[in-house]
Amino acid sequence: MATVKAPIEWKEQYVENCGKADDSLRSAEKIRDEATWLVKERENETDRAQQDVKFRLQEKVRSTSRWQQELKEELQLNKKQTESLSNGLTKLKKALIKTDEPMKVNSECQNYRKSRIGIDKIEDGVEKLLVKEVNAIREYQQRMKLLIEEMLKQVAANNKAQKNLMTDMKHKKAALNIDTICNKLNNKSGDLENHSRIQDILVNKSVPQSWNRDSQLNVQLSRNCRFSSQQLERDSSNLTRRAENAMKTNWADTNNALRERISQTQLAHSKLADQRKQVEKEIVSTKRELKALKAAHHDKLAPVKLAQTRLEQRSHRPDNEACTDSVHARLLRESLQLEQSKQLLNKKIKETEEALNHLEEDKV
Repeated sequence: MATVKAPIEWKEQYVENCGKADDSLRSAEKIRDEATWLVKERENETDRAQQDVKFRLQEKVRSTSRWQQELKEELQLNKKQTESLSNGLTKLKKALIKTDEPMKVNSECQNYRKSRIGIDKIEDGVEKLLVKEVNAIREYQQRMKLLIEEMLKQVAANNKAQKNLMTDMKHKKAALNIDTICNKLNNKSGDLENHSRIQDILVNKSVPQSWNRDSQLNVQLSRNCRFSSQQLERDSSNLTRRAENAMKTNWADTNNALRERISQTQLAHSKLADQRKQVEKEIVSTKRELKALKAAHHDKLAPVKLAQTRLEQRSHRPDNEACTDSVHARLLRESLQLEQSKQLLNKKIKETEEALNHLEEDKV
């Protein structure tokens, strides 16, 4: 049987229940208010986070697009410069090949001049200029070869820089596509999925500073290659021009020296020819004179014999008839004169023969 409560107890119980109900109402109302605030605050936080992510994605897309455009422009400039450098390299190679022709002509000229004989085999101005010419050609050939090696290395460096740019562009394009897609995604996109452990994946290949720095280095490396290529092109053009001018100058100097030498040789030859004619003419005259001298010498033989015979005959005169008369004296003088004439003629014959021998030697 239930215990019967007194009126005062009922009232107290009523008041207590009302108090508990009020406390529950206030607590529920507080929790409801807090829940409403929390939902709104988290919704706002999520909106702010998504807006911030979207803003950063857009910034990243713009930054990547700018880098991609700069990389593309630098790649085009590099390719254009590399093509120009390759053309310059081809021209320099052709210029190097062309130097073989004057070298061949110079070598043939020196070989021909080795066949000179006698007094003409001298180290004249032509010989010195030929040596100067060939030394200059060899010097420029060596400088061209060294520059060709540098240009080949530069072409390889340019190609490597282009490869780095293209790789960076490829990566930028892939990243740009991904970030563009991410920028377009929203809460209502149909291809959203849960990736519960995606936060655990490390994305630490680079940081914004190194990301920018790597692309800057690629661009700067390509620019440095272009500047070096431009300098090599200028060096190639200047070297080719200097080599051409030097070879033309040396060629002209050698030709002028050859013409002068030819003129000198022709003049000497003309003078020698005239002198040879004079020598030949003198030889004829000398031979004629020698013949006359010998004839004169021969003509003195009979008078000598006559004078000597007369002296010998008169030496047989008897006694007082062997007188040193005027006849004897004259015969003695005649005999002496004839002997002197023979000696003079013999001497002159020898002198004439020696002169004739000298003339014959000079003629040769």
